[in-house]
Amino acid sequence: MRSCIRCDKNIDELYLICTKCAQELFSENIFWIASSPMISEPVIDRYKQDSEAVIRIGDLPDDELEFCQGETILDEIKGVDVGKMDADGYKKMTKRLNTILAEMGVTNSFDSDEYIFSDKDVEVFSEIFYLLEEMEHKFTKHPGDPFLYLKIANLFYFTGLKADVSFFEVSFREKVTEDLFDEADGYYNLAIENDDDNTLSFINSGLLNLKQGEISKAADKFRAVLDRYPDNLSAKTGMIKTQIRMGKLEEAEAELNNLLKENDDKAELWYLKGEIARLKGRWGGAVQFYNQCLKIDYSFEDALLKKCEILLDRGMYSQANNSFDEYIKENKHDAHAWFGKARALYGMDKWGGAIQCVNEAIALNPQITDAWVTKGDVLSERKQYDIAIRSYENALKLDPNHELAKEKLEKTKEKLG
Repeated sequence: MRSCIRCDKNIDELYLICTKCAQELFSENIFWIASSPMISEPVIDRYKQDSEAVIRIGDLPDDELEFCQGETILDEIKGVDVGKMDADGYKKMTKRLNTILAEMGVTNSFDSDEYIFSDKDVEVFSEIFYLLEEMEHKFTKHPGDPFLYLKIANLFYFTGLKADVSFFEVSFREKVTEDLFDEADGYYNLAIENDDDNTLSFINSGLLNLKQGEISKAADKFRAVLDRYPDNLSAKTGMIKTQIRMGKLEEAEAELNNLLKENDDKAELWYLKGEIARLKGRWGGAVQFYNQCLKIDYSFEDALLKKCEILLDRGMYSQANNSFDEYIKENKHDAHAWFGKARALYGMDKWGGAIQCVNEAIALNPQITDAWVTKGDVLSERKQYDIAIRSYENALKLDPNHELAKEKLEKTKEKLG
């Protein structure tokens, strides 16, 4: 047992914070789990008085770059009095909020790998969100800024994707992600309602629908873009993802081959080609296409994991281990890579290295259920049955329906006697 990091309540050793405290933090700052202590502060200190106005990524509104000298952004937002705001003030403030988000790196397009936020950033984001809600409540009949809605939606989507919920109790985890994605979906719809020619809103919303498993909705969003802009690469890629999810592999492959004729430098397209080959059972081709993806972008985690999953399933442990080694050199904080390396070493009967790697994976992300199962397996091989039992039990705390963990737990208890 351990104590919650915010109160004295006893909680399971798997977690850092109790549900009550997590809910309080979440209500105070809904974006706080988007930042990470592993992420360094942005280059620009936007919170220092008299600092310069600087564009970090882009997508600023046309002809506007404002900054209040002698006042931090957080102070500026907290100082807004919506009660005294008139219609003209509403328009100016929505434009200002759009600019602030752009200055902080929240773009209209969405690439989660480019979103890097500090703790101070996410505090500002929450203040912006609550201010916007208050403004929208007062000015219900005024048209909103579609790009402001789009940026807010991107923030929610990013936070839902990147949120580390491993330190929450199980009952709070799914709710957090669902709430964030629901908010993102709502703001994407607002962006579309205020500008139905806003291509990025349709595409981002479609990607979110895919993430939520709403395949037909995603297809409708991508189709709406392609009906107007038949050559839009992002919409075409989104439609291919949708076709793959629908099991229309031949259709997806034909379209993908056409795209690759002029876009063979796009890592994501080679990854999708690998996915189609894998789903068709063409393991060799899948590895080849994943390798091509990684050659273009070695940080493409999904391609590495899918490639190594094939190698592990086929007993090619040494090759998988070498691939994880190369990846970990540049991505030392990737829990899934450490877990993959642990599986490879376990397959090679290198139990000491396997236990070190699986411990590293669990330290980085205790939410990986199968990592606890693998740890139990290694400990069982070393006849450390009492510790192995605790590992299987931890796996079942994360997933009570994990049949393999249940089976191995019972067998290990029998061995312990």
